[in-house]
Parts: sequence; C-alpha cells; structure tokens
Amino acid sequence: MEERKRQTRRQLLKTVTYGTATLLSAVFAVPWIGYLVDPWFRRNKTKDRWVPIAKLEHLGETPISFAVIGDARDAWIKNEKQTLGTVWLSRSRKGELRALSAECPHLGCKIALAKNKREFACPCHKSAFALDGKALAGPSPRALDELKTRVKGNSIEVQFKRFELQTSKKIELES
Repeated sequence: MEERKRQTRRQLLKTVTYGTATLLSAVFAVPWIGYLVDPWFRRNKTKDRWVPIAKLEHLGETPISFAVIGDARDAWIKNEKQTLGTVWLSRSRKGELRALSAECPHLGCKIALAKNKREFACPCHKSAFALDGKALAGPSPRALDELKTRVKGNSIEVQFKRFELQTSKKIELES
C-alpha cells in the first residue's frame, strides 16, 4: 500500500512538473513566435502607401525632382522620415499630373533632367527618356516607371513603389 502511495505522489509531482514546464514554455514561446512572424503580417500594410510630395502650385510643365520622404521599415525596425527615393513631377496644360520614378530601369542610377529640359538622361549608361517617360536611347529595357498620383487639398501624393531592374516588364518589388 505504501508503494502505491509513493507512485501516486510521484505521478502527482511528475504531472505538476510537466504542467509547470509546459506553462512556462508557452509564456516564453508565444511572444517569440509573435516576434518572428510580425514582419510577415506587416509586409502588405505598406503596399498602398501614399506619400505627400509637393504642393500643387509648385508644378508646371517642366518636371521637378522631389525627394520621397516617409517611414522605412526593415523587418522589425521602423525608421521615420527617411528618404525612400526620388520622383519627377509635372503637370500638363490640361492639369494632368505625372509622376515618374527617378530610378533608371537599367541599373537604378538616378535620372536627371537633360540640359535642354526636353528629356531625361541617365548619367551611368547614357539611356535617354522623353518627358513622358518613354525610352529614347541606351540600354534601358523599358520606359521610366510611372507612379500613381492623387491630390488631397492642395497637396500632391504619390503612391511610391520600387520596381525590378533589368527587366522589360514593370514588376513591383515587395516592400
């Protein structure tokens, strides 16, 4: 009979020990799992990010370069007010807005407005682009990447995105 009681006590101690270990493991594991999967859940939240760029009255037919300033996120770290890139903005006589990425689709060099102000030029490999973004010359595999714009009040916002380089198709990169 005494041996039976010992086994019962042993079973009770074993159950309490395993239960406590399981509970403590869960207490520590759940936050770690959340920490590890958080960037995956957050990845799609920046997909439709609109960034204010300029005031409407600053634009004319000649494109103007603007830095895109916004929050950058690298997995778990959020850096506020970082330069995300550069865009060229212009407004037609009809009032239509055009935003072009200032990154060359060939190798990502920063596109500049040519001295004649009638085309864009890539300083790295001599690609040339019309003011509407169409490729005119050089090794660029496609036109400049056009970005969506919208006006909120007097402010122009751009849906800033990056695209894969060295491809003839405009393929959006994950942000």
